[in-house]
Formats: sequence, C-alpha cells, structure tokens
Amino acid sequence: MPVTTPGANDWKALAASASSHLVTPALAIGLRESEGVPEAFAEYLAAILELNGIRNALILDELHFAANRLNAAGMVPMILKSGASLVANLYPDPGARVLVDIDLLLPPDQLPEAVRILEESGFDAMEQKVWRPMKSHHLPPLYHADWPAAIELHEHPVSERIRALVPTQDYYARGSSAEFRGTKLLLPDPTDRVIHHVAHAQLLDGAYRRGFPELRQMLELAILQVRCGSRIDWPEVRRRFAQNGAEHILSDTVGLLLSLFEVATPITTPEAEIAARQRLRRHLERPQTARRAQMKEYVSSWLHRVRHEPATLINVLQPSGWPERIKRFSSRLNLRS
Repeated sequence: MPVTTPGANDWKALAASASSHLVTPALAIGLRESEGVPEAFAEYLAAILELNGIRNALILDELHFAANRLNAAGMVPMILKSGASLVANLYPDPGARVLVDIDLLLPPDQLPEAVRILEESGFDAMEQKVWRPMKSHHLPPLYHADWPAAIELHEHPVSERIRALVPTQDYYARGSSAEFRGTKLLLPDPTDRVIHHVAHAQLLDGAYRRGFPELRQMLELAILQVRCGSRIDWPEVRRRFAQNGAEHILSDTVGLLLSLFEVATPITTPEAEIAARQRLRRHLERPQTARRAQMKEYVSSWLHRVRHEPATLINVLQPSGWPERIKRFSSRLNLRS
C-alpha cells in the first residue's frame, strides 16, 4: 500500500492521528523504506513497533497458556477478531496490529467450566461486582497479573443487536481447525470475519453514524482482502447486509477501502468510492457534526439495551462505574475530532 510522507510541519499531527487510531506500528512499517522521514520520528516509530511486537508476543504466549488449559478439559475455543489475524499470520510483522484483548468463542454449556479452569490458572474477573446484562454476548473480562491482555469468553461472536448479520451457527459451521504451538484452536471463515468486522465497526461501534472510521479497523479489513480475498464470498457478504437493510453501509465501507488503501473488492464500484469519499470529507470538514452523531449513537445504544433488558439500568445507577465510562466516552470523542 503506498505511503506518502507529509510536509515538514505535519509530523506531530501525523503521530497524534496515528496514535489515536492505534495504527502507529503499522505506520512504522509503511514508512520504513520511505525517504524524507526525520531521524527522530523514524526512531520513535521503530520503538513503538518493537514495543508492540513484544506485547503481542506476550499476548500470543497468553493465548497458548489459556488454550492449553482449555484443551486439557476437552474444549477447543474459536479465536475471534484481531487475535485470529495474529494466529493466521496475516500481518507482515507480528507487531503491526495493536490488540486490546483476546476473544474466545465457546459453546454456552462449556463457559462455566472454562471460567473455573481459567480462574484456577490465576485469571480473575475484576468486574464481577458490576452487573452485566444476561443477554450480553460475552462474560466479564478475565485478567491475569502475569499477562498483558484480558480474555473475553464469548457465547456469541457479537451482541444481539447485530446477530442477524453474524449468526453464531454460521461461525461454527464454516470455521476451520488450526494448530497453534501444539494446541487446538478454531479459526473463523474469512467471509464470516468480513461480515463480523464491518458489522461490529460500522454498526455496533457506530463508525458509520459518526461518518469517520477507525483506521485500525479499516486497515485490518484491507489486509483481510489482500491476504484472503480469494476465500471471501463477497456476494454472500452483500446478500447478508442487504437482508438486514444495511447494504448502503457495506457500500460505504468498501468505497472507503478503495479510497484510503487502494484495495478493491469484487463488489466495489467507482460510484461507491466517490460517495464514500464525499461523505468522509463532509464529516471531516464539520467535526461538530461527528461529535453530535457520537453522542446520538451512545444514547441510542443505551436506550436499545434498556428496551430489551430494563435491568441494564442497574449499571447506570452504580456510581463506581461512571468514572471509567466517562473516560471511555471522552476518549471516543477525542478520537473522532
């Protein structure tokens, strides 16, 4: 993917933007062979890439640690999202992708035993005192003092809100077995990964409503197409989104993919690229519109949860949870500004 170096006065802005979108390690790879990069900036990028590579190596050690214990009990978890990308070696450098946590999908009847095994191995659900909706698609994150990432055990790949797009049974039906350092895992089919990726980022996380995507998510989608394009059933992807009244969101996403990374899919059209670019420009030129959309998306998400499970209000009424909630929401607003 081509990378153009910025002007002399834009390096700080580039660093801030890359950091807010969690793509600094990927930028380090993109600029590694480029001329005109200031020495200090190149050293900064190299350091971030190296440190994230160390962290990702520890996360993969943690995944092996957990998978080994689950396998011993007869469980074979499916690794979801960015963790699947690392296991499948999709990135040119293992430090290129910034991971937040490890997402593992297991059948519902195995979840209690999986939690017990991981807790006996030193993991702890620090959020157990915070009530969570019974319909949540994953259990509270499990943390270990010796490992850098939380582990989320999933009953479903996504929340009920977008599950029609990403049915759990399809994940199991089309998933494939993979050996990881002597342990057994399942990997999602590339078609299901694309549907999950677009639905989660654009709908669940509200990127489409805000009008401004997170570059980390768009980059991963581009890499999925480049590395797995022949195995992605794009007509099926389009059919699934059309069935759920979201084909325009998919069209915007693949249009942005071409505009930002020069990566085309079989369903990308010139009209989609032009429309996506114009829509993105409108939101960039009017940041207050994006902030209002973010607030609207946040409120809409909570109202949806309250309508479908009124007991969610217990979370809202717990004062202990608000500082972290405000911090997370403020971070999202800063990311989109």
